[in-house]
Amino acid sequence: MVIETNDWNVAYPMSLAGIKPTPEQFTLRWKVEPGFVDEFASSGMTNTTIETTTTLAQGLPNTKHTLEISGAKDTPIAAIRVYRPALRTKL
Repeated sequence: MVIETNDWNVAYPMSLAGIKPTPEQFTLRWKVEPGFVDEFASSGMTNTTIETTTTLAQGLPNTKHTLEISGAKDTPIAAIRVYRPALRTKL
């Protein structure tokens, strides 16, 4: 992951924390939480009067992808929604 220098506005949040002036050097640490799995297992909920939705993929590149679905009678699928990414606009 790359965050460009001009994308940081470090002085403002540090000033909110009472840190003035902004230090010339400091270290940032964060934890990456992946938002995906290779395999998804349904909760097995069989109440068909309640619609539950699950995002299986998000932020994929605009290219072809394959979704393989398998299941049984006790894991019904009522619908699959696929959204196209927004069209790229030139600035």
